[in-house]
Amino acid sequence: MRIERWPGEEFSHAYRGGRTRWRDARRQARTRLDRPPVPRCSGSVLGLRCRRHGGVVALPPATASHGLTPLGGRGSKRHLFLGCPGPPGGWPRRAPTGSRPWTGLLCHPSRRAAAAALEIMSRFAVDPRWLIYLPPTMSPVATSRLDGYLEHPAQAFDEYAGWGVTRVVCEEKHMGSRAVAVIAQDADAAERRFGVADGTTGVLYTRTGRPFFADTIELVDRLTRAAAPLFESLETDWLALDCELLPWSAKAVELIKDQYASVGAAARNVLPEAQALLAQAAERGLDVASRSAKVDRRLENALAFRDAYAAHVHPTDGLDGVTLAPFQILAAQGRALALTESHEWHLAELAKLQGELITPTRHRFVDLSSAEEREAATQWWLDLTAGGGEGMVVKPAHLTEGRVQPGIKVRGREYLRIIYGPDYRDALDVLRERHLGKKRHLALREHGLGLEALTSFVDGEPLWKTHQAVFAVLALESEPVDPRL
Repeated sequence: MRIERWPGEEFSHAYRGGRTRWRDARRQARTRLDRPPVPRCSGSVLGLRCRRHGGVVALPPATASHGLTPLGGRGSKRHLFLGCPGPPGGWPRRAPTGSRPWTGLLCHPSRRAAAAALEIMSRFAVDPRWLIYLPPTMSPVATSRLDGYLEHPAQAFDEYAGWGVTRVVCEEKHMGSRAVAVIAQDADAAERRFGVADGTTGVLYTRTGRPFFADTIELVDRLTRAAAPLFESLETDWLALDCELLPWSAKAVELIKDQYASVGAAARNVLPEAQALLAQAAERGLDVASRSAKVDRRLENALAFRDAYAAHVHPTDGLDGVTLAPFQILAAQGRALALTESHEWHLAELAKLQGELITPTRHRFVDLSSAEEREAATQWWLDLTAGGGEGMVVKPAHLTEGRVQPGIKVRGREYLRIIYGPDYRDALDVLRERHLGKKRHLALREHGLGLEALTSFVDGEPLWKTHQAVFAVLALESEPVDPRL
């Protein structure tokens, strides 16, 4: 960060190669030594009002933390603008040795994305005292070159082996809505740990911090009862769980009607009529064989598309029929378990949950040095997707260091019709040119920010500091990226 010092004062400037702006700022500072102006940032910054020091503050610069790199990447000239003086002496230029590094915005969300994050949090989010984490995005596996496949487990196994991972876990990827559950053992624990004194004992919110339902008291109470074995075994009075809310149609029924069912209904009505007209043309001696074959194939694809989304539509009545599939224990009293425990430990602990509310996450472990285990896991994935499943998520079974993806999704061939369209398998050569770089950078950075949020809350730091990382995750989610990835 470039810092210009004046008598008793200093200011920071977000420099993006604009020499004119820097020269103008320096000229203004010389003429007003009593109060040097803070140049307007020509870049893009997430600004938050600093409750501790006053004014508007952008998140502090990040250093290597949880596999992350400094803001803008090595050697970048894009730095973070600080509008708040911060603690006495200013924000540290770098993290002190042995301390937990600062975490900030790691890929410059745009001003519009930052504004969207603040708007969502201020108007639609749950009680901010419960909002201690937002889940990261997840990258798909590298593109497969196998005939008929866009994604295949072989690439996931090869990638993790290349990153030095020796053993992975393949978890069933539930087709639902991502949910974060933060629950306390009772009302006293909720007031003691979260400062919530209205009698509620928890909350269930979406990946953007919004409540799933207008009233989640019953759902939270059922989850708290189901989690009783965890409260006892972990010796804690509160838990944060990463879950999937099932079925997909419980919250996405309007999306299914507007975006998927309408396409399927139109295709199933129009294409049979096209088949009939082409059959009449063929009877008159016209050469329409190629067109007929194309329409036949499109109708076959449309029927498969309809079956793909219909497999995840199940009737629900309020909370009746709604289940939760927890797959990770994020945190408990005094421990950020997402950072300190392996996925094998998490799955073993979550197996203790009981009750009709809980849907278990099927999984299997794979030794990447064993060709037999790789083949068995691939067949398990094929069987899972043939039965209507979305696919699986491959994760390191042990703790890792460095820039290793926390998870890679491998989606089934039929499920990908929902993502890329009914006829996507006719355009595999084009789709194989997709670029995963930005998606993977976002996944790593959002994962690191999520861990930072959990760690700061568990360590008892001020809630505004936890929300710095939480808001940054939401701002990164607003960045433009291919939504099909």
